[in-house]
Amino acid sequence: MVTNFSVLPHRSDVLGHILPIVGQDWAQSGVAQLFTKIKNNGYRILYLSARAIGQAHVTREYLRSVRQGDLSLPDGPLLLNPTSLLSAFHRYVHHIFTKLYVTR
Repeated sequence: MVTNFSVLPHRSDVLGHILPIVGQDWAQSGVAQLFTKIKNNGYRILYLSARAIGQAHVTREYLRSVRQGDLSLPDGPLLLNPTSLLSAFHRYVHHIFTKLYVTR
């Protein structure tokens, strides 16, 4: 299964980037259980993110830190944006504002 973890596991994209850094859990309720059930059915998890490759360590640590009850997110490869942090942030902000403009 391929998941864009920037969308599914977080309740909000922006706060999903910031709050885990200060130790706050911002994962969707039940995401660890859902992903564990998917894994137990024989599927592999592939995590995708628009985060820059420079955030690889922080992103992996975040995925490992998600705990809900006695469950955590299953291990899986992580694909990141191959650009710099600044470039990835610019692309993300441009996408959000374009999305807001188009939907209004």
